[in-house]
Amino acid sequence: MFKKAANILGVEIIVAEVEGVDTVYSVYFLDPEMQTKEGVKVSDSKDKVISTYGDNYESTVENSYAYTKDDVTLSFIVQNDTIISIEYTLNINN
Repeated sequence: MFKKAANILGVEIIVAEVEGVDTVYSVYFLDPEMQTKEGVKVSDSKDKVISTYGDNYESTVENSYAYTKDDVTLSFIVQNDTIISIEYTLNINN
């Protein structure tokens, strides 16, 4: 399913084949300079995630906060109440 991965300056991009077309499947941020459109970044607190995106999140793994809109899931991985990574993932099973 996954074809390519690139890690450039703290951003990992995963490409998958979807219906015969190479498609960006996920973008994973580890760099504290990267932030979401709403201004949440790696190194911010878990409380900032919840105050910005609300408490209607899914937690599929321990210490994760995932918000889905349309075909994209925005996930925050938290350790010691601090965001350590942010990931946008395409929901290809919809």
